[in-house]
Amino acid sequence: MDFQSWSRVREPRTQRRGSLFESRSAVSGTTQQTVSPRWVVPLTPLRDSESEPLRCVRGSLTRLQPHGSRMSKREPQMMSASRIGCASVAGWLLIACLIAADKKPRLFQFHGQVLDSDGKPIRDPEPVAFLHGGTLPYTSHTRVGFDGKFRFQKLLQGAYVLIVAVARQGEMRQTIEISPTLADKKGIIREVITFKPLAAPDNHEVVQRSQLTIPKKAQGEVQRSLESLGKNDVEGAKKHLLTALDLAPHYAEAWNQLGVIAYQTGDYPTAEQHFRRALKEDPGAYWALVNLGGALLATGKDAESLEINQRAVKRAPEDALAHSQLGKSYLVSGDLEKAENHLRQAKSLDPRHFSSPQLGLADLYFLQGRFEERIKELEEYLKYHPDGHFAERVRTLLKDARQEKGGH
Repeated sequence: MDFQSWSRVREPRTQRRGSLFESRSAVSGTTQQTVSPRWVVPLTPLRDSESEPLRCVRGSLTRLQPHGSRMSKREPQMMSASRIGCASVAGWLLIACLIAADKKPRLFQFHGQVLDSDGKPIRDPEPVAFLHGGTLPYTSHTRVGFDGKFRFQKLLQGAYVLIVAVARQGEMRQTIEISPTLADKKGIIREVITFKPLAAPDNHEVVQRSQLTIPKKAQGEVQRSLESLGKNDVEGAKKHLLTALDLAPHYAEAWNQLGVIAYQTGDYPTAEQHFRRALKEDPGAYWALVNLGGALLATGKDAESLEINQRAVKRAPEDALAHSQLGKSYLVSGDLEKAENHLRQAKSLDPRHFSSPQLGLADLYFLQGRFEERIKELEEYLKYHPDGHFAERVRTLLKDARQEKGGH
């Protein structure tokens, strides 16, 4: 089966005193195959810079844009939920360090079963399952058996995006969490999934002729880069991608994948450059568009990120990542009403989404003094991510939120 890939990037970390909002922008790759249409899965970022402090409103640590906004006297004492949320690159770098320090990290398995809306397995045609890292570099795929069952093994703890594709029917995506609390004694997470295909992004743009003439050797190098990611060999993946670009400098997918890796390693300016190059080579590539929106948020180019993320949502109104990033764009620009609408939409599409829209909403509700709703969002985050890398900080935020509520 000829498939290329999906991948993604986390949001950059925006951390101030007491803030957990490591806003991340999910950068995504694409799946090009005969089984399913192109799709994507990205995230949202906010930026932290010593030279440009985060601007806050009414005690929130979410970086809000209105230049005229003033910081509340209480602000330095408060902690932002939103920053924790979308996987932060700082968080990813920390994960990398922990993995390097622990030569034998605990590995898990995911055992899934895909059923049709009638509760029976899908047999004709046979589904294919893809798994892509939401909080760490990873990509793999497997065919689904006649009984609807499939499995992925040797998974590190984290959030992943599961894509199930069925020829002539489409594909569905949902986030799955791999963590000790959700696993049984054997380290297995089990889940039954009902297949509900989503609408594909609006790919009305014409694919550039150059993308139809990519040499097979270059395509093979991209395929090998994906195999390297499945083995957690990021450096090996980069080498294969660079080789692919030596063979075909106009290869948009290779530029996108390099951008994803750059984003995941915290090099946001380089990620932005790679995504821009991918869009230059293939202006109709949705995955490069939504990834660019995340990278722009990460580098603090909020005005342009807002425009790009608006385009992404227009292209893919059923993509939770696009809505999450757009919601964060509105949040940093101070348009709280639109921010809430899109963050809620992200939750409705994928409640467990690795961009953690609950944390953006928790920040937003703090700004508005809606303490009961803030508490519910923090509790929901812990429900879906009980062992998340920011879970302990969220528990602290939850405790503070309850105290804040009691004081009003």
